[in-house]
Amino acid sequence: MLVPVCLSILMTMMMKSDGQGASVETVTAHVGDAVLLSSDLQEVELGVITDIRWTHPHLLISLLSDDRKCHHGRCELLRNGSLRFSRVQTADSGNYKLQVFDASGMRVKVKQYQLEVDDVNNNNNGSNARINAAVVPVSIVFVPVLLLFVILFVVMKRSQRMRTGQVQENMYEVMHNLHGNKRKEEKVEREEESHYVPCHPAVSMATRTTTRMSAGVEANQLLF
Repeated sequence: MLVPVCLSILMTMMMKSDGQGASVETVTAHVGDAVLLSSDLQEVELGVITDIRWTHPHLLISLLSDDRKCHHGRCELLRNGSLRFSRVQTADSGNYKLQVFDASGMRVKVKQYQLEVDDVNNNNNGSNARINAAVVPVSIVFVPVLLLFVILFVVMKRSQRMRTGQVQENMYEVMHNLHGNKRKEEKVEREEESHYVPCHPAVSMATRTTTRMSAGVEANQLLF
């Protein structure tokens, strides 16, 4: 029973000595900002410290090195053990580990930072992309609806024009029929008036008698 407990305690001590048990402090910055990763070392501690190291997946800088500036020139190691960035870039993001060693070479302090560099331009582009992505579906829905409205409007206008044309044609036919009927009636009346002959019996009889008498006289003259 004691063996597992001892093993767990030993593993915990090894993890702490390796810095895995140290707390991680998160630092957020924008591209181009000045950033300071503080060592939080006191003057008394600095008197007994022989080396301070900062490590990063793309960086290794030590107090014992001749050049205390980073290889990219954007950061430097200060005498108090802090790491100062003049202007951070997105490539500077990641985990930074501080290790402090005393004169005997024993590691006396471990501290970790998580640097997060935010690119404002990319965020603006991302927000614009999100806005555009939201506008596209709206336009996809709006454009067909607008086209449908225009088509319905055109169809209604055409149907209205057709109905108006039909009404005008019907009115024209009615008026034409009325004028035609009126003309037919006038023609019939004129024909009836032309066939009508006034009857005068006295004049007719006298005309017939005179005609007969003249015919008789002419016949007698021819005999004699």
